[in-house]
Amino acid sequence: IHSFLEEFDELGKRLPAKLSPSIEKWSPPTDPYVKVNFGAAFKEHRRQSRSGFVIRDMDGQIVGSGMVINPHIPDAFLAEALACV
Repeated sequence: IHSFLEEFDELGKRLPAKLSPSIEKWSPPTDPYVKVNFGAAFKEHRRQSRSGFVIRDMDGQIVGSGMVINPHIPDAFLAEALACV
């Protein structure tokens, strides 16, 4: 946790002093496409991540979803990379 907080503080120093607030809102894809959202969680002490995804159609209806546990993951960067594959 300490190394994460140190990294977070370092990144904060590199960002511009003022960030304009932005509101992100999910927008549906156009027919015949679908939209895939994904994410990951990482547990350093277990060296394990979980990746999940949701697939939605143009009406916002869920047409698929899933989750997988990834063993032997060394860091959060790899956890995120695996989530998008």
